[in-house]
Amino acid sequence: MITTILTALVLVQASPQDLYQFDYIQAIDSYSVNLDEGDIYFTIIPQKGYKWDKTYNAKLKLKRTPNVKLSQRHFSNKKKDFSQHLAENGDKTITVVIPYKNKTMDDHVIKGIISFRLCNKTTCKLQKNVKVKIWIYGEGC
Repeated sequence: MITTILTALVLVQASPQDLYQFDYIQAIDSYSVNLDEGDIYFTIIPQKGYKWDKTYNAKLKLKRTPNVKLSQRHFSNKKKDFSQHLAENGDKTITVVIPYKNKTMDDHVIKGIISFRLCNKTTCKLQKNVKVKIWIYGEGC
């Protein structure tokens, strides 16, 4: 199976306090009848020395977007929607997989908020209601 992958940074509208950064990959199945469907891999990358607090019920809530169909808009750590992975550099990252279908050939933006907690050896810091924007690129990309 051939897969097309587009990568871009997520715009963070709140100060990350140098504790993390966001990234995402839009993966499109090239064999699909409709090239505008696939998965978005939304990733949280904690700063060196900080780790994901898996005991906190992290949540990602995405707003409805008229021309993008999301099969799920509410994600939580409690439902095991967040998964931890080892990055190439050895750091642990956290990923949420967001299935989508772009109803038009245009590019669109999905807005949402995320809340999660990161900890180091001495303290935990809550990142509450951080605004995010995820760009969906249409066929014309």
